[in-house]
Amino acid sequence: MVLLAVLAVGLLSLSSIILRGSDASKHQAQARANARIALLLAIGQLQEALGPDQRISTTADQLTAGDGDGSQSAAAPNQRHWT
Repeated sequence: MVLLAVLAVGLLSLSSIILRGSDASKHQAQARANARIALLLAIGQLQEALGPDQRISTTADQLTAGDGDGSQSAAAPNQRHWT
């Protein structure tokens, strides 16, 4: 009888550990999904604000090197049109 009681307590503790693990993975999956949605919303808002006139971005050619007078571009020659 004592052996059966020990076995029952062991199985109950094992099942509670498994349940806690599944809850943690469920919460982690929900957090990842929420982060992905937030990232997609942020990208969408940036693209909406950027618009056809690109008023909040600039090309890499606008970066200056040297003394900052704007005479030299800090962008590589083949990367000057990167936004």
